[in-house]
Amino acid sequence: MGIGVTCQLLGRVVMLPGEGLVNAIATHWKLDFGKIKVIFDWSLVAIAGGLSLYYFGTIEGIREGTLVSAFATGLLVKFFMNMLLKFRVKRFGQLRQQYKMEKLKSKGNKV
Repeated sequence: MGIGVTCQLLGRVVMLPGEGLVNAIATHWKLDFGKIKVIFDWSLVAIAGGLSLYYFGTIEGIREGTLVSAFATGLLVKFFMNMLLKFRVKRFGQLRQQYKMEKLKSKGNKV
């Protein structure tokens, strides 16, 4: 899930409402997307737990996977963003350098 959210962010495609709201908050206030994602997901889990307690008298539908996912998704997005941005900057830097060299070579052939 973390890789998918990271690809949505880097690809600047239409996002699902959960990630879209987190992205809007993080962009507007210039905050870290990963941290806001963890806070947002945990707040949704807390709301779901509270509503479950209110209506059923016990917590239903929230188990270990929900808690791990709420915590890990934001951290994984942060990790993959750092990794992919480093790769992207390095790769595009190499492509720019190759383009400049080819441009210089083509100018040299014409003269």
